[in-house]
Amino acid sequence: MYYLFILAIGAERLIEMAVSRRNANWSFANGGKEFGRGHFPAMIAMHTLLLVSCITEVAVFHRPFVPWLGWSMVGVVVVGCVPRRSFNPPARELAFRAATMARKSSTPPSPPRTRPSPITAG
Repeated sequence: MYYLFILAIGAERLIEMAVSRRNANWSFANGGKEFGRGHFPAMIAMHTLLLVSCITEVAVFHRPFVPWLGWSMVGVVVVGCVPRRSFNPPARELAFRAATMARKSSTPPSPPRTRPSPITAG
């Protein structure tokens, strides 16, 4: 049962990556730009190794499943996902906002403020 649970988590992560790629392609097609791509391989490795280590720990060290702890943690994950899915705007809306903000504006940026800080003003 535990191995199936870990497999389900891995499948869910793959689905999230496919959705993420689809949203990124849509954003790029609408003028979006990507920043921070360099950390992506490290994040994939970290998430993959986490799932591998979960399976390895149980298989190598013969750890028993502690039902009260295991099922309560599943509950914590489910409860944590509810706000993430309920209160966040859809990914396409976020991608549209990012693509819109990335477009070049015809208005030049305003100069920086030069007013002295109230903390340093004598």
